[in-house]
Amino acid sequence: MVSKFLWKGGLFAIALMFCSVSPIFSQSNDAGALIDQVIEAYGGRGNVLSVKAYRMEAVIQTHIRGENGSVIRVSEGPAKLKVIVRYPNNMEIRLLDGENALRGFAPGKLALVQGPLRDSMVLQAARANIPWLLDKMRAEIRLTKSKDNSPVLEVPIGEGMFLKAFVDIKTHLIIRAETVSEGEMKLGFAADYSDFRKVNNVLFPFKEENYASGSHTATTTVNKIMLNPSGEYLGLLFSK
Repeated sequence: MVSKFLWKGGLFAIALMFCSVSPIFSQSNDAGALIDQVIEAYGGRGNVLSVKAYRMEAVIQTHIRGENGSVIRVSEGPAKLKVIVRYPNNMEIRLLDGENALRGFAPGKLALVQGPLRDSMVLQAARANIPWLLDKMRAEIRLTKSKDNSPVLEVPIGEGMFLKAFVDIKTHLIIRAETVSEGEMKLGFAADYSDFRKVNNVLFPFKEENYASGSHTATTTVNKIMLNPSGEYLGLLFSK
């Protein structure tokens, strides 16, 4: 029963209703200047780029499953992500390491996944690494705008996949991210970010409102973030 739910859940986001974004309205130099402002807002390029990995511990309130759980997310850049979600009666594990993606319900019961299930992990990794992704991909980023004329940075993250980062014009922080895969099945996810706090001089959102296919799926509230973890905190995902 749980396995059936996981596969259906992994394919749930089929047609996310996005905020309308207009075609590009400025030159790439303007995109670069905005990226610099965003990175400065998160703590400055030196501080931001000093973070090679981070470990996040949070609680999740699901609005579709009707369950609360705990989350550990270990991010090591836009191509490497480890996630474990514990619910009262089960758990879900996602591991992304470049081209390889695994998913399952226990440390010893992970299976390689491809297609939409892998794509969903790639999209999640992108949302978890926005400031770093902006710096790395700056030469390929387009600057667009939303309906209310707020700036949006559109970032390619793989074949048929992209991220739209909505920038607050006052703070230059990313307050919303939308990710899309236009592969064999169209996937769409979004997250609204708030409650930004400094962790060793780098800002992180401590609250996320999560969406899929236009539905409000969950609220994630962060308890702790550890920068550049090592040892068990980086490699042993399953420790508390």
